[in-house]
This record gives sequence, C-alpha cells and structure tokens, in this order.
Amino acid sequence: MKRLIPLVIACLALLACGSAQTTRPVNSQLTWSGYAWAVRSGKGNPGSCRHWNPQNVEVDSHGHLHLKVAQDCAEIHSEQYTGYGTYSYSVLSDLRHLDPSVVLGLFTYDELETHPGNSEIDVEVGRVNDFQSPDPLTFSVQPTTSDLTRREKTSPLGPPPYTVTFVWAPTQVTFVVTDVTGAVHTFVGTDLPAPPAKTTRAYVNLWHNKSPRKPVEVVLGSFHYARGGL
Repeated sequence: MKRLIPLVIACLALLACGSAQTTRPVNSQLTWSGYAWAVRSGKGNPGSCRHWNPQNVEVDSHGHLHLKVAQDCAEIHSEQYTGYGTYSYSVLSDLRHLDPSVVLGLFTYDELETHPGNSEIDVEVGRVNDFQSPDPLTFSVQPTTSDLTRREKTSPLGPPPYTVTFVWAPTQVTFVVTDVTGAVHTFVGTDLPAPPAKTTRAYVNLWHNKSPRKPVEVVLGSFHYARGGL
C-alpha cells in the first residue's frame, strides 16, 4: 500500500496538469498560409455551439481556408506561439450580410489562462451582443468590462476582400481593417492588462449564438504574423 501512494499522487498530478490543456481538444492538423494549425474538436464556448467539428475546416487547392458552421462550429489555432507583433488576415467572403447569429473571430488567445483576459485580442465580425446592430465589425482588448470606451469599438463594413491587421505593442493595440473600396476602419486599444503570455497563439473561428437558418461558409485567403516588441 505504501508503494502505491506515490504512484497515485503522480497520476493525479498528471491529470491535473493535463486538464488545463484540454479545454479546446484537437484531433487533426493542417497547413495554411505557410503555418501549421491545430483544428479544434469537442464541446465548449463561445456561443451556443454544440460541437466543434474538424470536418468544418478545410484548405482548398488555391490555399484558401474554408470555415463552415451549421449546428457545429469551426476553429483553428496556430501551432506557433505568438505575442507582440503584427497579425494580418485576408478575408475573401462578403461579410456584410453574414447571418446575424454567426460570428467570425480573428484573435489571439492564451489557452492556459496565465494572462489577464487570456491574452485575447479580438477582431470579430457579427452581431455578438446585438442581432439588430448595423455595425458588425468589433475590435476589443480583453477583458473589456473595465473600460468599454477605450477597449471596444463597432464599425460598418464595405464589400470584400478585406485586409484585417492588428499590431500588438507594449502600450497599445492598433487595429486596421480595409475593404475593396479602400475604406479604412481603425481603433487603438490602450490600458493593456499585461504583456502577452508565453503560450499565446493566433486563432480563427466561426461560431454562432444560435444555429443559423442555413449553413454558413467563410473563406480566408491568407495569414501572416511578424514577431516584434515594436
């Protein structure tokens, strides 16, 4: 019995350490835009998604990323850790008429929750909190609850394609989105809660607050990350 006690303690310790890393389980990987990505599976937030389905994510012969959502949702995250630097996404789909229950997220996140607000820097397209809002584009630095006027802004969108960029520096996050007309939407988030966690990654997801009336697909052309303290 005495010999079993250390073994039991070790097993429990392994389970405890593993639990924090499996809140977004993955069961497949893909390569997109020159980066390796893990594809999410299983259940969990955000929204009302019953399941995160790897079959809702694919890269076509042109190298474009397709995310689909119906009852199941879609999410990928970079295998590479990120942090301060420039994040840039190109979005090919027309987002002006996205189903009001669906949200496209382009963001960073600390899965291990070692950072206030989980190192979450967000660009979201969708009526996250207001289905009737005419402005689907939202910028935010999490957590936003302490000062919404400095950390969140909504904006309208023109036609595609879109270039979505945010630059995460020690004192601020600068967001810039352009559409095909050349219209520019900007926001500067300040009062940052902390430096990025060492386990921060880049994410892309497509989710819903309730199942859309019909399946929705969003196509992204590319992603690029340039590290730097700036």
